[in-house]
Order: sequence, then C-alpha cells, then structure tokens
Amino acid sequence: MVLLTVAGPGGLPVPDVPTLRDLRAAILDAGDPHLPIRLRSYAPLTFDVDLGLFVARDHDAKLVSSAVRVALLDAFSFTRRDLAQPVTVSEVGTVAQGVDGVVAVDLDADGIRITGGLPPTGPVLIARGGHETGSGPRPAELLTVNAAEGGIRIGIRS
Repeated sequence: MVLLTVAGPGGLPVPDVPTLRDLRAAILDAGDPHLPIRLRSYAPLTFDVDLGLFVARDHDAKLVSSAVRVALLDAFSFTRRDLAQPVTVSEVGTVAQGVDGVVAVDLDADGIRITGGLPPTGPVLIARGGHETGSGPRPAELLTVNAAEGGIRIGIRS
C-alpha cells in the first residue's frame, strides 16, 4: 500500500471530494491499478517559541524584536518546511541570531514546544512521517511556528 500525503496551496487542507478522489484516479490510471493507494491531507502542527534577546546598544530593541519575529515566521512557515521535518532548538536560535542587531539569544529546550499544552520534547520537536496506528495509516505532519498572538514570545535581556 502507498500512503501519499498532500497539502493544498499555502497549507490549506485538501478536500476529500473531489480533489483527492480525482488525484487518486489519475495516479491509478498512470500506474498499477492493483496497488492500493491512500491519499490523506497533511496533519498541521505548530510550535511556540519563548526566547530572550540581547540587542546591540546601537539598535532599537523593539525593531530588532520585530525583525526576529518576522524571521521566525518566515523560516518556519509552510512554504519553507518539509513534511516530517523536525525543528531543533539550535535551528530556532540560529534564525534569531542571524537578525541584524542581535548580539545573543537566550533559548533552551523549554523555549520551544508543540502548541496545545504538550510538554517540552527536548532539544528536538519531532514531526512524524506517515505511519501506521491502530486505526490505520496517518498522514505526515508539518511543523510550523505558531503565528497566533503569543505563539512567539520575545523578551529583551540586558
């Protein structure tokens, strides 16, 4: 059996009918009609970020903080991430550290966590690929930063 995980434009879920039905039919027409194929819309997951910034004295802390937020939203957006791609604390820190005016970043494993009250998972947040469960195959997950208010919390350190 082949499980194919799909995503719509901009991360929209793909409706079961008619889009997935038509895509499945096209795949079967072009391939082995005896090979079972399942198509599922991807499973979106988000993570929160809580970090501290040390800002250069000659830079405006609010502007730098805003620029870090924009950089995180871009780097961990739907268009920049792959299905089942993990997120690491060091990757989040590297993105923040790359913003002009950031001298240092205060971030540890508790500073990134899957949205929804799940406990921190350590230095790596895992997005799973398609896998079997007791209820059958599950689609791959896509892990992006939580763009909602409070999803990215930035404190200025001195």
